[in-house]
Amino acid sequence: MSDISQPQSFVIAPDIFPASAQKPAPDFSFLANAAFADARWNIGGIFLYDSAVRAACDFLLGSVPAIRIESLSGAPPCLWTLEWFSARKLVPPAEIFSRLREIAKLPPQFVLQLDNPFVRAEDAEDLVGDSLLQICSELPQMHVSVASETLAEKIRAAFPKAQLHAGANKAVAENARGNVDYYRVAAEKFFRVALHPEDAYDKAFLEKLANVLPPEKFEIVANDSCLRACPLRREHLAALAKIRLAPWDARPLQERHALLAKAGCEEVSNTPSRDPARCAALLSHSELAHAYGLGFRHFRIQAETLRSEIAFLYEIVHFLLTNDPEFWEKKAFVATELASNVREPVPIVKTGISAFSMRKYD
Repeated sequence: MSDISQPQSFVIAPDIFPASAQKPAPDFSFLANAAFADARWNIGGIFLYDSAVRAACDFLLGSVPAIRIESLSGAPPCLWTLEWFSARKLVPPAEIFSRLREIAKLPPQFVLQLDNPFVRAEDAEDLVGDSLLQICSELPQMHVSVASETLAEKIRAAFPKAQLHAGANKAVAENARGNVDYYRVAAEKFFRVALHPEDAYDKAFLEKLANVLPPEKFEIVANDSCLRACPLRREHLAALAKIRLAPWDARPLQERHALLAKAGCEEVSNTPSRDPARCAALLSHSELAHAYGLGFRHFRIQAETLRSEIAFLYEIVHFLLTNDPEFWEKKAFVATELASNVREPVPIVKTGISAFSMRKYD
């Protein structure tokens, strides 16, 4: 028996989005979540969990078309992005273009997700980043999500037709929590604005915001994995940005580990009843329903902060499919089937279940 080994990088084969004839998809329309029938979803994971994204899109677009996948988002590593766990290898521009060209053939639009909020003026010139922008400008529509005002100004000047989105990390870095005036200004400057993760589950604030600004302008991250009311969100992002600038400097790594220990981030739980202080900002179905009832329609399933494609697929199934108990078994079947369709390679980050996960290359 051959040894089961972990792949050595995040770099994904360029034919991960092949155009191939497929059998008619089975009809799973009954699994669509009727409570959020008009929700429009932004699925992350491009250039990170490409195979998982493709498996999910093949299933959702083919078998549950009532679910509205509005966009796919992500980015290859560059100076303008963050790495939450392991550094990824650089992707050559030709390969980036090849993959984005294939992604552009899918119905959802592509949103380039540049999530580093601490891009300095001297960092605004980056060979990979500039290549990314040029490639995206050649797609049918150019959508870019930024976390940095420096980048926003650069893109507005160079690509005036680009639709700029303000990412959640921008709201965190600029202390937007609970500030209606911040969102009013941002809504005037950006095509869409992601809320600060702590605003996403603050029912009173959401009601206040929806009363003065059109909810259609905003996006809510449904699966933020940080602690609720984490006191060190901004500091954590700043440490990650330092690591990006100096990946061989041990001091930012030490700073990040100290911040994780101080906030207790590694003890986070998805079950509020166990310990509310350790609860993740992951939205409950009732919190999502409250936002939806107020008119918010744009929601994102992020991938950047998740350790594995297994967790990513679980959260797609958890949020997009019905939560009715009589369908839980079928949802579990779908999640298992999607995971079995994930192709190599997968990240090297240890998940604790890698030895029990059979894949096509095992």
